[in-house]
Amino acid sequence: MGEFGGVEAQNVSVELKLFEESWLNNTEDERRARRIRRFSEYSREDKEEEEGLRVSTRLKLKRVDPFDFRKILTKSDCNGSCRLIVPKETVENIWFEIWDKNMVVKIKYETGEHVRVWDNDTRTEHSLKFHRLPSSQLYVFTENWSRDFTRRRGLREGDEIGVFWDFLESRLDFRVLVKAPQPMHH
Repeated sequence: MGEFGGVEAQNVSVELKLFEESWLNNTEDERRARRIRRFSEYSREDKEEEEGLRVSTRLKLKRVDPFDFRKILTKSDCNGSCRLIVPKETVENIWFEIWDKNMVVKIKYETGEHVRVWDNDTRTEHSLKFHRLPSSQLYVFTENWSRDFTRRRGLREGDEIGVFWDFLESRLDFRVLVKAPQPMHH
């Protein structure tokens, strides 16, 4: 056979491999390669041994939703009532567990607290008042919700939003996840 780029054609492989034994050049590489190959093998004995020890070395990947809550906006979230209702479970089971206790008291029993909210889509920060409505016990964002989010972002009924607490920045992170389809005009 002839030459191909300075290499004898008979020595050229067209087989695609992720690992080739001939790549190893010393016994340390060989030991490392055997250990790595073993990661992909999980025998029945390995499983039984781990169950007996009540441990697991198997990696399980799970999709994690970063949002503390997702909400499909309702008419009352977008109309002139100027408020966003937040699920009680999110507030009491997530945010109240991580927020400063003085802040929680102000929100639950007093006039509320201003919270920094980062609009991740537009890279802008806003301040919204967060409090509990005494009449209904609902938790709501008010003061600037309508101006800074509903009108500025063109939010409407049917849009889906997501919100989570950003630990590093000590603020809420807001995103529009899905825009509702535009109504058809005839």
